[in-house]
Amino acid sequence: MMSEQKKKEMEIFAICQTSGDVNINDRFKGTKFLSSVLYDEYYAKTPCVCIGKIGNAERVFVTEDRLCYFSVTDGWGEKDGFLVALNQGFAFRHVQPMGIKALKEFISDPPEAHGFASHLKQGLALAEAKKIIELLEKNNG
Repeated sequence: MMSEQKKKEMEIFAICQTSGDVNINDRFKGTKFLSSVLYDEYYAKTPCVCIGKIGNAERVFVTEDRLCYFSVTDGWGEKDGFLVALNQGFAFRHVQPMGIKALKEFISDPPEAHGFASHLKQGLALAEAKKIIELLEKNNG
């Protein structure tokens, strides 16, 4: 007998194998990941749109509420209007919606970081924000 988790894994692998690529501006009702990620329920219930591609192995999305930019890696597909993904790449979450202007302001005036871990986290967030701006400017106007 197969566990429910194993059935879910096999279903997601099958969807990713048989689905075509995700295109820029493709919209989804929410996102379901192979393995649970932080804020899994948020992703499942929040519509998103593809804003760009990074090579052949990563697709970048923004949630409809513009509170989160995230990427999926290693495989993705669509089932019943939902984005299905093997893995989550980065996740850039904020408490207020962020468009290009707000992202640029975040980069030019980042919050103050205290301690080694905070500096590392801030460095990652700044790199992600730059990557997001580049994709938004390139693909959406």
